[in-house]
Amino acid sequence: VLNEKEGTFQNLKATNPSLSEAVEQIAGTSSEEQSLSEILMTSFRMKVDSHIDVIGTTPTGHPLGVQGYIAHNDDAIVLSYHLKKSVQEWVEEMDTTTMEWDVRNETPVVETVYDQIMAIMSCGGPFRPSTHAAFYRNFMATLPSLKEHIVPLLGVGQPPRKLYVVGNSLGAGVATLATCYFAMEYDWVKFPQKLISLAAGGPRSCTMS
Repeated sequence: VLNEKEGTFQNLKATNPSLSEAVEQIAGTSSEEQSLSEILMTSFRMKVDSHIDVIGTTPTGHPLGVQGYIAHNDDAIVLSYHLKKSVQEWVEEMDTTTMEWDVRNETPVVETVYDQIMAIMSCGGPFRPSTHAAFYRNFMATLPSLKEHIVPLLGVGQPPRKLYVVGNSLGAGVATLATCYFAMEYDWVKFPQKLISLAAGGPRSCTMS
């Protein structure tokens, strides 16, 4: 999360020397002097509602490393994802294990290849997309924040904002699942808001992505 914690910008700049120039061109200010919250408020009049910073493991021992933020103003809501990687997470990403989409179940069923084949062969029952297990776990870790900070801004009676769900590279994998969540769980025909996905260079994280 850019410069919200002491030393963050300096650490990022060490691996990306052009970061300072890029942020200054976009925001018109020096990110070394301001936090992300200050940049968004000064340049875009956006209030940061939540900093996403879930680092650790699931109860079953799988790694979590998702970061980002939720912010809004009178015209837009932004949900931005970044996936922080460790060696263990790289191994996790290479795993082809999938999970059945079920955001109402906090402990979704892990599917084997046999399970997937049987699901394809069987008829009837509601269709639920299969998801990449590592991306799905990281998305699920952020779901409470989405429900707390974004869902109250949606629906009839709320301003007709645009909801941007954004992510780059591995963060795009999590952003895609977040977009699936909003697309499947809410009635965008009736809502005055619009759902917009901006996921760049991400791996496939869902059978419907």
